[in-house]
Amino acid sequence: MTHKDVNELIDCHSQPLTDEDLEEMTRSASEEEEEEELEETHEEIEEPGLTLSQEHDDNMVVQELQYDGNDLICVNVAPVKAHIFLGTTSGKLVINKFPLHRAEKFSSYLAHSGSVVKALVTYDEGRILTCGGDGVVVVWKIMSLEEETPEFLTAKERLEDLPQILEMLVSRADLQSKREYTGELESRVSYLARDKEVHLGLQQQEFAASKDALVARYNQILDQMNDTIQTLEKERETLQQSHETKIAKVLEDHNSVIAEHQQELRQKLLYEYSKQDKLESILKEMQTTLDRQVEEAERRTREELQQRLDEQVALVNQLTADLEKTTSELERERSEGAEIVRLVEAATEVELGQVREALHSQLAEEHTNVIKLRSEKAALTKNYAT
Repeated sequence: MTHKDVNELIDCHSQPLTDEDLEEMTRSASEEEEEEELEETHEEIEEPGLTLSQEHDDNMVVQELQYDGNDLICVNVAPVKAHIFLGTTSGKLVINKFPLHRAEKFSSYLAHSGSVVKALVTYDEGRILTCGGDGVVVVWKIMSLEEETPEFLTAKERLEDLPQILEMLVSRADLQSKREYTGELESRVSYLARDKEVHLGLQQQEFAASKDALVARYNQILDQMNDTIQTLEKERETLQQSHETKIAKVLEDHNSVIAEHQQELRQKLLYEYSKQDKLESILKEMQTTLDRQVEEAERRTREELQQRLDEQVALVNQLTADLEKTTSELERERSEGAEIVRLVEAATEVELGQVREALHSQLAEEHTNVIKLRSEKAALTKNYAT
């Protein structure tokens, strides 16, 4: 577990102290005595409660520091900021100066409801983490050294000389188990990679073989299709030639049949003509009577039509004269009265059309009468023949 993971765990399961509470770690003993409201969580020991002794063992100086509580369980040091942190079974975090010959009064802070299992200082010595038997991780802030203090330059040099490593809240057994598990995973991954490479090689071989087989198969199919296309082309040419021969033969037969039918039709027409001549000779006598009647009817019709035509012609002449009379005036007033001229011409054309329609209707009536007389003539001829 890295320092980042610990911070995330702390943010979810604990509430860190405020800056005011953390600054109390470096306050003097006189200031701590005046804060009576923090007596439950911050216990200031009036007496140093320590016994400092030095012994020389093989040119090495051993320093001892006696804490009156006799319930210490863990320890950690911040060498740059010159503090030593002690954890007790009563759940308190005890702080003093470091090295031990600079020790002063102990400052204790209630951190956990159970014993403090471990205390860990971060790399930059800006935070200290305590892990308690109550299952809570608490983060404490360590105040920075002021630049005016004589320890600042020394602390800065010491901090730069520290190795660049990350803190881990794990034991050696955990690291060993993780290393073994990682080794197993690496061996498993390498085995899977080799197996995958072999499998991919086999797949590539199978793919190459199947590709060659498919290419050969499709080439064979293409050759067969080309042969089929050539055969169909030859059959098409043969069928086209036979079709043209059959069409020529059918046309010849058709022309001969048409000639025979035309000959038969000519014979029938000659027979019908001879029969018609006979009928005309039989009906010749009746024709004179009907001709007289028709001539009389035509004469009367012509007289009536001539009379009407004369009237219409006179009207047209009058309109034409009026039109010619007003032509000069219309030409002078063409720019102003072009629409009037068009209307007059249109009216004249309409009247002429009406006259033509009347004449055509009269001619159609006379034609109907003639057809009626001819039908009567035919009926009389039929009666005469029977």
